[in-house]
Amino acid sequence: MGDGHATDRAGLTGRAGGGRRRRRGVIFYVTLVVVLMAGLLAAGLNFYIRSQASGSAADQRAAQAAEAARAGVSLAAAILLDPEYQLENVSDNPDLFRDLIVAPGPPEWRVCLMRDDPTVDDAPAYGLADESGRLNLNVATVEQLLLLPGMTRDVAEAIIDWRDADDTPGPQGAESDYYQNLPSPYRARNGSFESVDELLLVRGVTETLLFGEDANRNGMIEPNENDGDRSLPPDNGDGKLDPGWAAWLTVYSFETNTTHDGRAKLNFATGAVNTVRDRMVELGFSPQTADFVRDARNGGVRFTHPAQLYGWKGTLKVRQGNATVDVQAESPMSPDELALALEELTGSGQQMIPGLVNPAAAAACVLEAVGFQPSEADEAIAVRSHLEAADTLTFAWLVREGVLDAPRLAELAPRLCGRGRQFRIDAVAYSPQSGQFVRIETVLDVSGGQPRTLYRRDLTGLGPAYVLTDSATDSPIRAGR
Repeated sequence: MGDGHATDRAGLTGRAGGGRRRRRGVIFYVTLVVVLMAGLLAAGLNFYIRSQASGSAADQRAAQAAEAARAGVSLAAAILLDPEYQLENVSDNPDLFRDLIVAPGPPEWRVCLMRDDPTVDDAPAYGLADESGRLNLNVATVEQLLLLPGMTRDVAEAIIDWRDADDTPGPQGAESDYYQNLPSPYRARNGSFESVDELLLVRGVTETLLFGEDANRNGMIEPNENDGDRSLPPDNGDGKLDPGWAAWLTVYSFETNTTHDGRAKLNFATGAVNTVRDRMVELGFSPQTADFVRDARNGGVRFTHPAQLYGWKGTLKVRQGNATVDVQAESPMSPDELALALEELTGSGQQMIPGLVNPAAAAACVLEAVGFQPSEADEAIAVRSHLEAADTLTFAWLVREGVLDAPRLAELAPRLCGRGRQFRIDAVAYSPQSGQFVRIETVLDVSGGQPRTLYRRDLTGLGPAYVLTDSATDSPIRAGR
């Protein structure tokens, strides 16, 4: 059970095994066809029953549009819960998420699942947004918030004061005594933010700061978002979209300290030493690596995160006869085994860990907020664009691709995660015949094996936000409400 088995078990490591990845990709698409058929048939029946319950033709069309959007979100949930999704790109995949027919009609109803991407402001992405690519408001520090473009210390401290449990303001912050003196008084929550939009209640936060120039919240620059003062929203006309803080923040990201297929991770830091050693071999680690973990723990090393195992060098306390001597040791862990360690091992007893950041999905300012140097953040973003989705299931790619060395990885790892379990979906449902549409934003949690809606809001009032086209002809569809 050497490195080759580790690579197979993790399903995400070195470039060897491309044939396996392609075969598993074929299996994924066969499975997906079944999921699509079942999902669309169920959605179609539900669609018909609900839409016919409305009396007027206008009510029926509105109900049909809403059901089409729900069907698209249900389909996304089915894909995320399929084990083979781990090998597929769900962030930008038109084959999976563009022009899905959820009711053949007449009238026909389709849905596109979209993702706003603040790093690319001139093209839509058909896919799902990993919430762990954002900075979690409920765990962020003042210093982390200050790394967001346009953030000031007084606003950052007011954000922390809004969520902390006390009524004592920071040096430049604001607590309930400030808010209760407003014309329409209210109290600070003194608890976790329930949505990013709640920031609008915090002193100093404006719609311009929160949403930037992105009036329709699609992550793409529009003519009215690049014309200076000629039309709303306010913008500087520089040809670049300022998406505002909302593009980089979340309140929904958390890890469950389990593997991506739902198994409990092995606590290698506190479990019985010999049991951990044997279990690591069973999981696919080389005997040499498993022995190193046993010897290091017996020699007085206290690990807290599996990333510390990679590249470790130091002194162990070893018993020789009646004496204890210092022995120099070095971890034999390979980059492939690092990926396996990040997937299978933990050093924490927490069942839920909020706010870890996925470096394969985060913008540069978010990476810098969790400790990346600007040059490291830029390199990570450049490198990840060439990786397959399966390579980013964990963050071992940061080492494999030379973005971080072992000491830097160990330093940053407690704030990082692989692909997340919560996803943001912008579902645009429409009828090509009538042009009627509805746009629903949803945050789904799939960490528990069943989809759970954490957040849902209707964005139809902001417009379709994307140019809807027939994927077969590329001809535009005239959209209206």
